[in-house]
Amino acid sequence: MPGFPRQYRLVSLLVGTLLIAVLALVFMPMWLASRRQDMKRASIRGLFSIRDAEDLLAANDLDGNRVRDYWTRDIRGLALFRARGAAAGLIDELLAAADCAYPDARPIHGHLYRMHDMDSYGEPLANAAGMGDNFLVFSRSARFGESKDIWALSSYRGHLHRGRDEGQPWNQLPAAPSQAGWGIVD
Repeated sequence: MPGFPRQYRLVSLLVGTLLIAVLALVFMPMWLASRRQDMKRASIRGLFSIRDAEDLLAANDLDGNRVRDYWTRDIRGLALFRARGAAAGLIDELLAAADCAYPDARPIHGHLYRMHDMDSYGEPLANAAGMGDNFLVFSRSARFGESKDIWALSSYRGHLHRGRDEGQPWNQLPAAPSQAGWGIVD
């Protein structure tokens, strides 16, 4: 049984290719925007996972010093934290590996995280043991130029802040966040 003549198969192939190209042009921007939103939400979930770990550490006095304090040295320390001789496992290893304080940091959901050891006024948040009264953690896209959003979560008031990466250090919350263009998200 003979098939379609060769010219009709070629036309069908061209029409099909053109249709796929048009559909890709229409739906690709929506898919990319959706992907960026998902990555942004994942970044914020990572910050809240760190906050939950810090709250667990402080509320249960896992370091045993009888003071309600937070781990402020680095994010990997939350995964390696030992409470009363046993590993506490406060955050998962994938989130800990995204700590850009280390040269071998691996992004999770396209983002890196950083614990800051100074507050907005340049005062240290940590004592010699790495514990402090407050913590300040940041998240941003691992790919330069992909997203200009920087997220910061502080224990001071528990606010989630959003700023723009415009050349300033991304691991420091300004002393007056709203005047520097940072907004409170939650």
